[in-house]
Amino acid sequence: SENTQYTRYAVAYNTEADSSGSNTDSVYTLISVPTLQYQGSKTSSSITILASQPVNGGELYFDCEGDCDTNLNTWTTTNSANVTGLTNNTGYTFRVKARNNDNIETSYSTDLNIYTHAPIPTLTAGPLSTTSISLSGTGVQNLSAGDSGIFFDCTIEECDTGIQDWVKSTTDVAINLQPNSEYSFRVKARNYT
Repeated sequence: SENTQYTRYAVAYNTEADSSGSNTDSVYTLISVPTLQYQGSKTSSSITILASQPVNGGELYFDCEGDCDTNLNTWTTTNSANVTGLTNNTGYTFRVKARNNDNIETSYSTDLNIYTHAPIPTLTAGPLSTTSISLSGTGVQNLSAGDSGIFFDCTIEECDTGIQDWVKSTTDVAINLQPNSEYSFRVKARNYT
């Protein structure tokens, strides 16, 4: 059984007699490499990960590659970790290892790659011309990664020319607008998938 203490001693014997017993020695059996999974809780700045629980009081050590070790890098008996202070729309690689009650460590688990959510971008408009308006959506990191993107939309009919496509930049231009008219726009982001 994993992480179970066994105590042994030795007795020598021959055809004449048995010796006295030696001192006892106790050791714990090894522990399995834990598995790691995404717990389904993440924001634009945090991710919660979950590991298989080590048996019989074993401990876990969560790790993240890069600048993402908030609430990590310490031995714990808790099988989840909430990593905070992360950058939005950014991929992070996590792993975990375990140790038994004799402090013998396993190797690390298979890596788990997770992206934080993209936040709601901040929309600004300008510069203007008589028939176009430049739109800007800011606050989303790593737009060039995977399927990440910004989507600009006009909330009234017939003003989506030049926009209405996912773009990998923070700006886009609505064109063919009517001079001296009022328009309303919105923006959304899509994070890496």
